[in-house]
Amino acid sequence: MNANHANIREEQFWFTAASVAFNTVFLAREKMPSHKGLILVASVFVSLYAAYLILTRWLASAGRMPENPPNARSFNARERFRYARREFRAAFFVALPLVLAELSGAFFYISLIVITCIGVAYRCLH
Repeated sequence: MNANHANIREEQFWFTAASVAFNTVFLAREKMPSHKGLILVASVFVSLYAAYLILTRWLASAGRMPENPPNARSFNARERFRYARREFRAAFFVALPLVLAELSGAFFYISLIVITCIGVAYRCLH
């Protein structure tokens, strides 16, 4: 395994740990705060963003990133946003089905994130 793959695996682990810890803070509370809607939105946002980061790292390690990334020295915000949209589509429409099919470590990480997010949603809605 090369150093880049090891770095990607470490990043995926820490994205998972951070998002699961964030969600667990609300799961471990004996009583939910009164602003449950805000907690639910924050949990879903953090969970989706962590899943996106894990999937883009999977794409990078598999060599399946979208083509024509913007030049790091000269890109502007519009170019970067366009590329980020392509990354998002590749993460959720290309990588996610493949990660689910191969039952990889990325699948395990995303499963943990989804389970804790569902737990927060359940606590917020009941």
